[in-house]
Amino acid sequence: MKATVGPSSDVVFGAVEIDVDSKGTHERKPETDAQWEQVRNSAVTLMESGNLLMMPGRARDGGLWMEQSRALIEAGAMAAKAAEAKNAGALLDAGHLINLSCDSCHNRYMKLP
Repeated sequence: MKATVGPSSDVVFGAVEIDVDSKGTHERKPETDAQWEQVRNSAVTLMESGNLLMMPGRARDGGLWMEQSRALIEAGAMAAKAAEAKNAGALLDAGHLINLSCDSCHNRYMKLP
């Protein structure tokens, strides 16, 4: 998680920001093809991470673990498509779904200190 899912999700989550202040709404999003490609590559890494989580020896069970792994794959695919289309709104939506899949899995499986 620390080597793949965490860094890749940080790229996707940090790619688009919307701030509202007294001067209006300010959106920050990738501007160059290279920046959009970095987001896309991170989304693809999240998709593949979901596949890796379902491998024998890694999957914790055949139920919720597999469902959440598939949810990560689907949300990663949505983020990759959004990045390919350079669609900041769709990327925000995909980021929300990535967050939900991660939170659901962490709430069930993450070992607390």
